[in-house]
Amino acid sequence: MRDIKWQRIGLVVLTVIGICAIPLLLWLRSVFGDLEFSLRPCFFPKYLHLYCPGCGGTRAVNYLLQGKVVESLLANPAPVCSIPLILRVWGALLYNCIYGYRKKLVSVFSVPEIWCTFAAYIGYGVIRDFLLVFFHTDYLGDLAGYW
Repeated sequence: MRDIKWQRIGLVVLTVIGICAIPLLLWLRSVFGDLEFSLRPCFFPKYLHLYCPGCGGTRAVNYLLQGKVVESLLANPAPVCSIPLILRVWGALLYNCIYGYRKKLVSVFSVPEIWCTFAAYIGYGVIRDFLLVFFHTDYLGDLAGYW
């Protein structure tokens, strides 16, 4: 019974964040416009001249808010691919909150899902750096001059 209480709280929090985040991001984008981040706090591009798996994530979200899904996937597919995962978590929490007393609880994530997501995220970073170094293909355009 205690698990159901915390899952209901999690469902409410996740729903409120989801409902508030999209209008907030659209409002911030309209107020500040397209922000360019010239600072490079990441270790990989600064010293190794390679991209980390997270590079391009801000641009990907910006493209996604503009409705440019292909450009968002080229910048970094993690924000686009996280949408089904967030919907799955929300659906599992909703199911557990509605049917949790009568039926078996549904787990939010399984261990293979976590490992596959992690492997895909790291694999994308490795493939992107491989294309950059050996084929000089740079979708972000930041490190093309170095290689």
